[in-house]
Amino acid sequence: MGIPEAWRRVGAQVTNAEDLSVRGVVIGRPSQMYFDVRTTDGAVVSVTNGQLTQIKLTDAEITRCSTKLSATELLQARIDGAIRATHDTRPATTSATTLRPRTARGG
Repeated sequence: MGIPEAWRRVGAQVTNAEDLSVRGVVIGRPSQMYFDVRTTDGAVVSVTNGQLTQIKLTDAEITRCSTKLSATELLQARIDGAIRATHDTRPATTSATTLRPRTARGG
């Protein structure tokens, strides 16, 4: 598999070459083969690398692709894995700790 063209990145305006009704903006790349695209009707779909075609969306279409999430929706999207944080193209990891004191286990 070769290196994809430079335009295949988050923020790119794309359509699905096999279904031209799917138009939107790339919002993520969960794997080497798939891109997540937020469509002009607000849905998020996965499109394979080979199905992506670069297009120019109208300002109205771009507006329909963007959605501001509430704090609850943002948290749920992170729990569901729909939003991934990356650093230098690698997934960012975090560790969780608790403030509750741990009890010693018997032994």
